[in-house]
Amino acid sequence: MKVFQPFRDSSRQQGVTLLELIVTVSILTIILSVAIPSFREIVATNRIAVINNDLLEALHVARSEAIKRGTRVTVCKSTTTSSNSPACATDDSGWENGWIIFSDRGTRGQIDGNDQIISVHEQNIPAVTITTGNSFKDFISYLPSGFSQGSGGSTEESFLIKLQGKARKIEINFTGRIRSCDASDNSSC
Repeated sequence: MKVFQPFRDSSRQQGVTLLELIVTVSILTIILSVAIPSFREIVATNRIAVINNDLLEALHVARSEAIKRGTRVTVCKSTTTSSNSPACATDDSGWENGWIIFSDRGTRGQIDGNDQIISVHEQNIPAVTITTGNSFKDFISYLPSGFSQGSGGSTEESFLIKLQGKARKIEINFTGRIRSCDASDNSSC
């Protein structure tokens, strides 16, 4: 005769109990509720760093090309970077759609027949804004001396890049010196 045993030997048990499953799911939920906001902040920080570095690189390339070529080189904002014939934008759009670097031998800030396009950068990170003052609203040029020029001549100006509460600033002085800093806390660079 077999004796009924309500509890089996634990060494033969397979799977998990309902209580173990509930505890595991609860712990996982708590961990994810803490991790997801931090992850979003990390993603926003990395995206703004990418945009900042792309624009910073474009400005450095333009300055070095102006010095190397001995001619004015311009970086202009563009809304047609993905087309076969990219052009500088002169409307109220910002720099967030992209920019063009070109040797600017003709009308300053416009791609003319004698100008050579050096680089086209298409920006495709949504929800980013890149703003600047009136001097660099449409373009920034570098002279063979390395000095910077906006639409109003030699000046100091900055670009402000914002995304999801994060901000970076790129400052350019009239000698063409470029520097970047964190502007999230509204402190000066």
